[in-house]
Amino acid sequence: MAKQLVGKTRQLKRLMKPGNPEVELVESDRAAGKVKPGKKRQAALELAAELKVLRSALKEIVEHFNLRVDSHLVEMIRILEKDQILDEPLVLPSAKVAAQLAKKIRGLKLKPNKGKLKDIFQISKLVNKLADKMPIQP
Repeated sequence: MAKQLVGKTRQLKRLMKPGNPEVELVESDRAAGKVKPGKKRQAALELAAELKVLRSALKEIVEHFNLRVDSHLVEMIRILEKDQILDEPLVLPSAKVAAQLAKKIRGLKLKPNKGKLKDIFQISKLVNKLADKMPIQP
């Protein structure tokens, strides 16, 4: 009896090979929607669709976060590197405040290659602190 089962398994394996026209017919029917997938397959397809939506939302959130933080950084750099124009007061942070802020930036322990959320939180928190400490520009 065991010998018969082994033979049946071999037959099934041979039938299930991709080159078999019967298997290709079943796969093409399934792709064309003629064969309804089971409950597990349907649930898996629904989950995959939801994951695609979640992935898209994540990309959009990260992009908007990046734009917001980057715009703050660009604005602060513009203020700090700005040349003095005649008759316009130069508004810069004091030397002591600038040194403290630079020290905070150097003190960050970031590991960009790991892509950790805690690094994003640290950067966001520091950028907000820097923006609060920067003098208001006229």
